[in-house]
Amino acid sequence: MKKSLVIINNEKCAKVGDHFFCENIEISSLSKSLSNFFNVSLFARKGNVLPVHKIHTKNISICKNFFSYFLLLKNVFNKNTNFLIISITPFTLVSYFFLIFFSNRVFLYLRSHGDQEFRYIIGKYSIWIYKISLLMMSLGAKLIAVNNKIVEKKTFFLVSPSQLNAKWFLRRKLGINKKNINILYFGRIKKEKGIYSLINIYKNIKLDFKSHLNIVGAGDKINSKSQMINISTALSKVSEIINLYDANQILILPSFTEGHPQVMLEALARLRPVIIFDEIKHIKKNYYGIFISKRDSKSLKKTILKIVSDYDRIQSKIKLNKLPTHSDFIRKLVKILSI
Repeated sequence: MKKSLVIINNEKCAKVGDHFFCENIEISSLSKSLSNFFNVSLFARKGNVLPVHKIHTKNISICKNFFSYFLLLKNVFNKNTNFLIISITPFTLVSYFFLIFFSNRVFLYLRSHGDQEFRYIIGKYSIWIYKISLLMMSLGAKLIAVNNKIVEKKTFFLVSPSQLNAKWFLRRKLGINKKNINILYFGRIKKEKGIYSLINIYKNIKLDFKSHLNIVGAGDKINSKSQMINISTALSKVSEIINLYDANQILILPSFTEGHPQVMLEALARLRPVIIFDEIKHIKKNYYGIFISKRDSKSLKKTILKIVSDYDRIQSKIKLNKLPTHSDFIRKLVKILSI
């Protein structure tokens, strides 16, 4: 008999027709993959979001107001049910308090440096709000994290999230046309992701070849009149995402804070070099093909030119990377959640 798993996440969901959708691929992917091992249900926030990723479980409870939290209580008395809370936010903190008095079967999954995200979204004093929330939630929940810098607690489970499967390593494009270089930003369009900083920097770069910054994602609406910048809506099909990487020569990740960005792994799987800024240099780890730039136009231009001039050798080095796969990630996560 399958165990039951309730996933509680801060991502907003919207119903379109008979199905629910969200903007974050990981929520869709997790609910689908974990359904092979658990009876999965989802507790999420209501919101008007772009219907990008379909949620594959039918057991969805939407939190519309405070009284909606009581929907969680129907599961706490079932000892065959575990709870997976994703990230720390006011929504997930309140959910935790509804659970912890009834259940010690709660897991807290931390995907990024939430204190730094709070800082860039709300302000520097909000870091303490996050730290206090983490302290309270870690007293009762078992911690799962994507790197050892996210948690201060010594005991936690380490995972490497990934969407990669065999398709990502087929028919990869080699070489480059040095007269036309496309640089890709693929992800959520939010302040904390550094996208506005990137746009301002890129506008001040003058290169000796044709170059475009292609921004693809859901979130804030950006109105840019620059002919150097193209803006497109988010993609959901794997084949379309793979083609997107192949159509660009460099991925840039301008975030102020990151834990384990999966777009970095996807770009490397398609043999595309990645530029990050020095605030998140810790994510480079031992991967080949990751280049660190300062957050200014002079340094970014220098980094781009360095990659373009040595592109073939860089691609050959990227092939040596051992990248985590989705099946590896899910296998380990299932083992943890089965405790």
